[in-house]
Amino acid sequence: MNFIKLLLVSLVSFFTIAAFASDGNLVGNAGDVYVGEFKAIAKDIVSDFKNRRLKSKHFNPIDLEKMVNETFVSSEENLFLWNSENETYVEVDAINFYPTHKWIKINRSRWRIMASERLKYMLVLHEYLVLMGLPDLSYDLSSSFYFDRPARVQFFIPFF
Repeated sequence: MNFIKLLLVSLVSFFTIAAFASDGNLVGNAGDVYVGEFKAIAKDIVSDFKNRRLKSKHFNPIDLEKMVNETFVSSEENLFLWNSENETYVEVDAINFYPTHKWIKINRSRWRIMASERLKYMLVLHEYLVLMGLPDLSYDLSSSFYFDRPARVQFFIPFF
């Protein structure tokens, strides 16, 4: 009888742990590399403003840093928004839930094929600016920071 109890407890424990472990890929906890990259870019952007590599008269870098730290980020394979003009759903790069929640959802399929690092930086900054209540409807503000300056130099050293 003790063997059956031990077996039952072991099975329940195993499936409980497995259920919680898989949750990370869905809600942005430790396992979602897309969310990890998004957040790393956000912290890099904050650093750019705090170290004065980028300057803005539109917002305080401390407010941006606070928003980055307080915002929940998750990802889904595909994201769609309703376009009332065309009466159809349109795939989008990301969705933020301004002004009700500090939450950003990113579209993994679009993130994977994003052509350049500058586009990713622009998108990340755009999402946070909108959550801060700043108008960036056509990426006018966010694009000005990452397309009006030279690209970052990155080196790749192959391992042989």
